[in-house]
Amino acid sequence: MADTRQQHKLPLPLILLLTVVFIVCFGYIYLYSRLTTTGSIILYEKPSLRMETYSFKVVDTGLVKRESVSRSNLISTRNKNGTEAKSAELFPEMDLYLRMTSGKLYYYYSALLTRSMKYFWSGSMSMVVVLDDEKAEDHRLGEKISMEYPFPRIAFMEAIDPEIYHGSGHQRIQRDFFYPEKIVSRPYVGFVDTDTVFVTRITRNLLFEDDKPVVIGIYGEALHEWWANYSKVTASIFKSPEPFQCMSHFPVIIKVEHIIELRNYFEQIYGMPFDEFFKIFTKSNIAQFHLICKYIWDFHRNEYKFYLQLRTSDKFGRWTVDRNGGGRHDVQFYRQVLTPKQTVPKPRAAIHYPYRNYFYLNTTLQGVLYSGICYTGGFDICPEKCLKLKPDGLHVDLFLFEWSDWTWDNRCITEQTEHYKQIKAQFNSELIHIIRKGCEEIDHIDFKPIFVKPG
Repeated sequence: MADTRQQHKLPLPLILLLTVVFIVCFGYIYLYSRLTTTGSIILYEKPSLRMETYSFKVVDTGLVKRESVSRSNLISTRNKNGTEAKSAELFPEMDLYLRMTSGKLYYYYSALLTRSMKYFWSGSMSMVVVLDDEKAEDHRLGEKISMEYPFPRIAFMEAIDPEIYHGSGHQRIQRDFFYPEKIVSRPYVGFVDTDTVFVTRITRNLLFEDDKPVVIGIYGEALHEWWANYSKVTASIFKSPEPFQCMSHFPVIIKVEHIIELRNYFEQIYGMPFDEFFKIFTKSNIAQFHLICKYIWDFHRNEYKFYLQLRTSDKFGRWTVDRNGGGRHDVQFYRQVLTPKQTVPKPRAAIHYPYRNYFYLNTTLQGVLYSGICYTGGFDICPEKCLKLKPDGLHVDLFLFEWSDWTWDNRCITEQTEHYKQIKAQFNSELIHIIRKGCEEIDHIDFKPIFVKPG
């Protein structure tokens, strides 16, 4: 007997519509994973290079209001019973600095930054979290996080005229980076973001060499036009090409007096107060680290240890295409200026969280933390958690920042070996306990990113 059942088929127009919807949704998710960046978690628009003339007046930029905190609280950890337990500081000359605000950014702060610090920071630290003074919720947040690891000092930045930063919370945060002396008391400031992830056990040599801050930059082919435009804006402000992209590692450590000098430099060159300068040039969407690192390279090069990563056009370490549009120097400049030491791959202490695959972000975080735990000592302490890694393999996250990969350079494994040799020398019961705890906890991490536009 013939089969009389109806064949239900979707109409062709409906199939096409569903296909388009799927492509659009996937593309939206992909763009988030590619472009979401910095502690602000903001999806940037392409910067405009068009310069405009503005009328302006001198405004009251506000002062910084600090909490009254004794110095003893700045470099302490706490035992389970709440009492303070002193431990040696690796970096007594540096304050870690985080500028954030209340809301969903706290989720990143606790899920990424402080969680990874618990596993990988060595000793105590001096850290300050800077919040908005005019927001009651920021004051409540300050009270909360001051009682949580790493027990940071809390400072509040008073509100300024929104016209200075065009009402953008992201630009307001950038502006505040240029006034570190209002917040920190030590000679150096180490900037971190809420979505900074530490990827390995901290050693003195990762952040300072010969008592000079380590700066890791990226030169070569720009990742895409968005980064190339930042280079162009920086070059237009200084009237000379920028040497490299500077926000390519964490913490970004700068001498405080050099940032003060930079403000004075812009005031002298442009003949206006710094905040007026900032108001004009933020129409072109500047990046604060590009400006700061351009200045220290040009005027204080011998006071830092620079390591420059070549972002190549292919996997063989060749720079064959120049897409920087005049924002950076050409390849011949680097051949003439860089020393062999400055091109050696330098292991990174921390990176931006790798938003590489939106569908597997939780797995990505677990993978990043497990890699650090395993290479720090997990291969011996909890080998069952390290089966996907090879003890003699490359710890990729030391040499990868966002989509700029240094692993094409075969010197990476030599530098990694030296780094972990230093960690092995500091092995003690405390570190063994931290590794075991990480092996027990990381499987249970539940990280669900919340994309939020600040301000």
